Amino acid sequence: MKTLYKYELFYFLKTPRAMVLSVLAIFLSLLSVITARYIHHILEWALALEGIENINISEGTIVDAHAQFFNNYQQIFFLVVLFIIVGMFTKEKSQNMYPYLLTHPIARHRIVLAKLTVATHVIFASLVIGSIIFAFYAMAIFEGFNVLLFTLAILVFMMLIKFFMLLVGVIAHFNGSYIMSLTVGIVLYILFGALSGFDQGPFAWMPWRLYAFPMLIVQDQLTWSEAYGALLSVIVLSILLLFANISLFNKQALNE
Repeated sequence: MKTLYKYELFYFLKTPRAMVLSVLAIFLSLLSVITARYIHHILEWALALEGIENINISEGTIVDAHAQFFNNYQQIFFLVVLFIIVGMFTKEKSQNMYPYLLTHPIARHRIVLAKLTVATHVIFASLVIGSIIFAFYAMAIFEGFNVLLFTLAILVFMMLIKFFMLLVGVIAHFNGSYIMSLTVGIVLYILFGALSGFDQGPFAWMPWRLYAFPMLIVQDQLTWSEAYGALLSVIVLSILLLFANISLFNKQALNE
């Protein structure tokens, strides 16, 4: 497994994927802080262009910075991860890369685990780098930054990313088409965002609730009694999706 992990890591790093994720994370983090810091100037300038002047807009706060950060990561970083995961399980098959691996005594499930592990490590490493940069500048510029709450919010966001990676992996294994899998993944991504506000009754247990959790956490507006249902469902469904990924991969014809 260690050798296979090194092989997948080398291949992942050889492609632009890791570089794109790292640069994107740094850019989004800096953009979030800068936008929150100068948003009132931007709005005043935009209103002035429309002839509306003498309107005092309050300066950005740490809440604005958090909102910019999670919006940017949920809207841009999330989509890039989707593109990468779909490509990892469809393009590599279409490029006939698996027959070489299968000439060695390697269990198929190890290939899936190695791919998901490498992708998870690189994606999470990029997210951690971006989070540290954001935290550093947010603490320097704004008041009220809570390290513990921000860390918890990032951990929940990682859970959501991992869940979505496994979900998209199942779609890619089942469908096999890059375009179709990507389309379905984007539709599900949009639905997750649209449904995240539904928190009544059984909807409170749905995995898409995690989409709204990071901002609620950093504002200290989320309690364990409100969160445990969705968190538990994501953990259980992630385990099931992992087995589904392995099962579907095992059934594919990869020696052709």
